[in-house]
Amino acid sequence: MVTPFTADAYGTGSNLRCANSQPGVDYPGAVHGDEGDQIRRHAAIAAIEADLQSIAEYGRDLLIEEIPQYREVPPDEVLAGTVMAVRAAFASVMEDRRATPGELTIMGEIGARAARAGVPFHQMVHCLRLIAGHAAEVGNERAAQYGVEPALMRSTPRLWHWVVEALGVMGEEHQRIELEMVRHDRDRRAAFLADLFGGRLTGTELTVRAEQYGLDPNEQYLAFRAPIKGRETRRRIERAAEESGIAEIYQGDLVGVLPRLPRLGDEDLVAVGRALPLGSAKVSFAQASTALKVATAFRMTGVISIADVPIQTAVLESPDVTDIVIERCFGAFPGDKRTVLAQTLAGYLDHDLRITEAADALHVHPNTLRYRLRRFEEVSGLSLERISDVVIVWWALQYLRIADGRDTSLAA
Repeated sequence: MVTPFTADAYGTGSNLRCANSQPGVDYPGAVHGDEGDQIRRHAAIAAIEADLQSIAEYGRDLLIEEIPQYREVPPDEVLAGTVMAVRAAFASVMEDRRATPGELTIMGEIGARAARAGVPFHQMVHCLRLIAGHAAEVGNERAAQYGVEPALMRSTPRLWHWVVEALGVMGEEHQRIELEMVRHDRDRRAAFLADLFGGRLTGTELTVRAEQYGLDPNEQYLAFRAPIKGRETRRRIERAAEESGIAEIYQGDLVGVLPRLPRLGDEDLVAVGRALPLGSAKVSFAQASTALKVATAFRMTGVISIADVPIQTAVLESPDVTDIVIERCFGAFPGDKRTVLAQTLAGYLDHDLRITEAADALHVHPNTLRYRLRRFEEVSGLSLERISDVVIVWWALQYLRIADGRDTSLAA
């Protein structure tokens, strides 16, 4: 709803005279010629002044026709705003001066009200130009009617100067209000997601607030969590959520819910939980958070579902078991040997137990690699030819990667 205009500064009557004008007193900036020229000029100005109401009405009709948001506003309220604008422009033009702070304040308020009503600024610019063009035509017609030379009027250039000044202030206020509204909307979305992922929304409250954001409380949604690597990444993820989900910054990441897996670039990273009803979004978000932690540790990219990393998740979520596994693998080795040994084992397992490929990756001779692996088996009692023992070693190495955030390491 557009905020009603008030016209206390300039009034809305049909007898609209320029500010500071007095009968029988020449307007500042008038071009002095012979007495006949001055009489004709004053007559043309008086005729234009009498036309201000019809110019304002033209502006009202144009705004209502061109801008859908104004169709919901009573015409008299729209007219009040156009009267103020037309009246301010006329005063500035006739006194041959720049817009006053008060006049610019009026135009700024019009720009702010338009922003609050959701009117795009380019539509306001388009309409203001048309209204100014119409006013200039009326002025030229009156000048021709009274036989006044264009040089004596000097109104059209000053009118466009005023329009430029007015547009500048309108644009600033329009942008300021838009930014305020965007921030407010983002704060509201973030608060909704915080309550949703915190499990604080149930029943009617969940239904009402979900529907405010176009979400169906009876449908299932994937909670997602993504680190913000740059503006383009954020835009891609937000675009994926625009049609049927919601996204906002929360706890330093871009988070939200989607009805299906998003399609993103390979360089992006988005972790998602299982598809669950909105009432269980807390569970799905916890899964997405875990998947993101695992994906980050392993330098994964793309869309990573919690279903893609079940074993890594089990490693991460079982610290007591993991401590036992690490002790079983490395407890018998002195601290200065553990890191090299962990790197060696990781290279061997990462290359599917192939000696040559693993040795190349580790930059060691194959015989050196064989010696280290044999030594590990002798001290630990584990066999790298037995699947169950390989799983134990793999489990320990995965935890080290997740916990330390690098490929292989082992504290002394």
